[in-house]
Amino acid sequence: MKVPRGIRVLGEKRQSEIRILKEIAELLNEGTEIDSLLKEVLQKLLHITGLETGWVFLIDSHGDYRLAAEEKLPPALSADNCRPMCKGDCWCIDRYNDGRLNKASNIIECKRIEDAIAGHRKDTNGLTHHASVPLRAGEEKFGVLNIGSPAKTHFSQEELALLESVAFQIGTA
Repeated sequence: MKVPRGIRVLGEKRQSEIRILKEIAELLNEGTEIDSLLKEVLQKLLHITGLETGWVFLIDSHGDYRLAAEEKLPPALSADNCRPMCKGDCWCIDRYNDGRLNKASNIIECKRIEDAIAGHRKDTNGLTHHASVPLRAGEEKFGVLNIGSPAKTHFSQEELALLESVAFQIGTA
């Protein structure tokens, strides 16, 4: 019996998502040092999903943040040892700190990217938007995972669900 193409594609997509989650779970199970572990997870997530760039902010209970991991940031954000990522205001962190970032979300605009463009700083490589996902362990929130790609202005509900699943895995690790 021949399986209709739509069902076959859906099955392949589901298998791909399961493979992504399995590979990331294995990676998280092996790691011990948080920053290097987050970097490896970002590398794996980007490689498997075909997305281009990502970064993780760890945020303490006072709302202070630090860039814990980044992968393939464009020059406008990676200049001076990622200085544009480590200072100033950030809309995704503001949303996290005031409780508006509770699930995987499309961030319509990114203050850091907009600042880079407005300041005529180095190239953003076409990156204009990103998805933001809060990192948590149970009820304890501890950071934000951001993922983006050039010319990608919207993430589907399926993509956001996958990113949220990865964030949950990071939280349990």
